[in-house]
Amino acid sequence: MLFAFGGGFVGVPLLYRMLLSSHGADDGVAQSAMHIAVATSTCVMIVNALMATGKHRRAGNLIRHYLWPLGGYIGLGAIAGAVLAMAVSGEAMRYAFIAYLALTIADCLMRRGFLEQGDTRAPRCLRRLEITGGLGIGAMAFAVQTLGSLLGMRLASPWIGRIPDRRHARVYIGLLVLVR
Repeated sequence: MLFAFGGGFVGVPLLYRMLLSSHGADDGVAQSAMHIAVATSTCVMIVNALMATGKHRRAGNLIRHYLWPLGGYIGLGAIAGAVLAMAVSGEAMRYAFIAYLALTIADCLMRRGFLEQGDTRAPRCLRRLEITGGLGIGAMAFAVQTLGSLLGMRLASPWIGRIPDRRHARVYIGLLVLVR
């Protein structure tokens, strides 16, 4: 959890492989393995996001008028994603996950300010692209891996702020490449 990473990029492939290996190819669980893995990861993300939002709210770090519009778009995206996920095959979900992972790696490498210190400009209003991004974020499915995630957060919390930003960013990209 120190790298905002684990429940999804590590957990999805791990749970997918575990479900495939523990059930026969004709078994319904194996055929739905990718759906189950993504849904589980999404539930963990929801719990983690709620906890992080609560901490940031208590610390006074949130811009309130951004929250409800963004939350609404994420909710709409979650509904659309759940409907779409039920309509596609597990194989299509797997390739979509691989594409998402590749895009994340590319974004990390090309986004200005990710590997270097970002600027300190004042926040601005949400744009259509960011609203669409909120819909995309919410478009993932649902389920339960929360206990391990909470434990990971607890174990990682003493390290937050102690690792230099540049090293943190490089290790994050290395972890993304490793799980790919």
